[in-house]
Amino acid sequence: MMKAHLPQAALSIDVTLDSLNCELHRLKAWAEEEKDPVHKAILNSLLGHKIYNFVIN
Repeated sequence: MMKAHLPQAALSIDVTLDSLNCELHRLKAWAEEEKDPVHKAILNSLLGHKIYNFVIN
């Protein structure tokens, strides 16, 4: 599911920056409900990366 989610999220953020906030909320919710600790760590890393990229741009 993550492979399908990432390109869709990148495309929606590229189209409109307003979708970034929605995407961050979705990723955070997904990470909170994820049971597998490895997947949870990956999702939290992606969330941090997106926030960092937003702040430096």
